[in-house]
Amino acid sequence: MISSTTPDRGTSWSSPITVLSDIDIRPGDTQALGVGLGDEYLHLLYQEYRDDVSGLERVGLMYTHGAHTVPSWSFQYSVGDEASMPVLDVLVENGEDRVIGAWVEGQGKVSNVVVSNTNSVWSGDEQRTLAPGATEVVLASRSEGIYLYHDEINLNGPVYRMGLIADEDGMSIDGLSNMLDQGFLFGIGVMEDDTIVCSITPGGSLSLSKVASLSGSNTAVASPGLLETFLDYLPGDSREGKLRVLGLGLGVLVMFLVSIAVVVRRSRSEVEELLEEMGDEDGELVEVMISPETDVGPLLTVEDEDEELTVQAPVAVMDDEDESLAQELEKKLEEGEGNARLERRMKRKQQREMSEMAAALQQGLPPLPGVLPPLPGATLPPLDPAAPVPVQPLPLPDLKRDVSCPSCGAAFAVKDLMLKRISCPVCSHSFDL
Repeated sequence: MISSTTPDRGTSWSSPITVLSDIDIRPGDTQALGVGLGDEYLHLLYQEYRDDVSGLERVGLMYTHGAHTVPSWSFQYSVGDEASMPVLDVLVENGEDRVIGAWVEGQGKVSNVVVSNTNSVWSGDEQRTLAPGATEVVLASRSEGIYLYHDEINLNGPVYRMGLIADEDGMSIDGLSNMLDQGFLFGIGVMEDDTIVCSITPGGSLSLSKVASLSGSNTAVASPGLLETFLDYLPGDSREGKLRVLGLGLGVLVMFLVSIAVVVRRSRSEVEELLEEMGDEDGELVEVMISPETDVGPLLTVEDEDEELTVQAPVAVMDDEDESLAQELEKKLEEGEGNARLERRMKRKQQREMSEMAAALQQGLPPLPGVLPPLPGATLPPLDPAAPVPVQPLPLPDLKRDVSCPSCGAAFAVKDLMLKRISCPVCSHSFDL
């Protein structure tokens, strides 16, 4: 141990004093001491091998205290097992030293951060917190109390935490601890109002973070604005990087909207040019007019189960004085090219001729044209008044057959029973009967 009342002068330091000797530890297994100076003693936490209880040799943690001017301290106490990274701080309360120490026990997944708040004879309680993968423990003394910083590995990767373990009077406070950021803890720097935390990121870079203190401040912290809230959801570690990502996204969106506007405007221009080309000399558009043609004559209606089909059919006019026209119509009807109206007229004509022939036979009138005259020299016997009046002959049966077109489904009647092939009057499709 060396000491000085004026440490800024190199010649003021005292000669080294040995306060502990014969410490059983190899230099490769030991770490820095935990040192705290109070009004009563100088307090130390150091490492030494121990093999008690289990019989296995392991690194333990020991506590000692004494006056910094007196050699060969006699007080020693075992406080930790498989311990590393010891740190120590001392608060003075009513002239009595209050010793606050912290260290890491265990390794890997079973690592614990141990905090002890005790007096000079180490008679206080210990608080343990599971911290898998802990590698560093640091104490920071401030006006509101003592803070503990340590790191660990959890689901978020390597992170470091902070917690208040003692108040301004040195009384123990339960509550470890709040996660601050990602990275391995490297060290801290205590300033007047704030604390700077240095950490090593998983990528191997040093990162500095400020832990601000709001004690004694009446300034209200403004809630984050809409922009800051939106930036929190964007990828990136810094505000500038997030702003660049936001600007890039807005640029892409603007380009997309501009391209849509250009395409729409170009389409409208092409339509206007096409309409101008279609216009006449006066600038009026060419209108396609459809002149409907009126139907001349009757229509042929073909009734079906689902729909009704109406087609234009030629008009057939019967003239009793024009024998050639009558013969032509009869021929057309026999070939199946007539319509329903023509069939009805021919049927009435036949019935009328049969009636005229029957009347001529009853009255002895000469037969109608087209009927054979009686043979010359043949005389008819006189009619007997008592003879019964011959009964008027019944009309001949309607000799026709119904035909359906296989192409359009139109139904019509055919007079000629001997006809083998016919054309449909609706669609002109020829088919066999």
